[in-house]
Amino acid sequence: MACAKEEMGEYVEMKTLLLESLAVHEQKFTAKHAKVGRVLLQLTRAHGYCNEPEAQLRTAERALGIIQGHCGPTHLQTTNAMMAVADAYGANRDVHRQLQLAQHVMERL
Repeated sequence: MACAKEEMGEYVEMKTLLLESLAVHEQKFTAKHAKVGRVLLQLTRAHGYCNEPEAQLRTAERALGIIQGHCGPTHLQTTNAMMAVADAYGANRDVHRQLQLAQHVMERL
């Protein structure tokens, strides 16, 4: 179901604000800081809302790498980032990889 034009405009505006926030966070902190990873997770959702599956996957994978590196592999934020990557696989119609990652996350819980 397609979004109304007003909703799509809001998503594009949200994505623009998140990109600006990302630039500020990358300048204020190191590019590998967990706060940058959290902004990237929000940006992942915005890419999904704007129907940009390739950007969604790239951003989710980058967020996962940062968060996992900063928080460790067993932290809840790492699990959330893994689920964002799994969602992005689904958006890219890679259901096999989506299922594998979701099963891995379930085993961790």
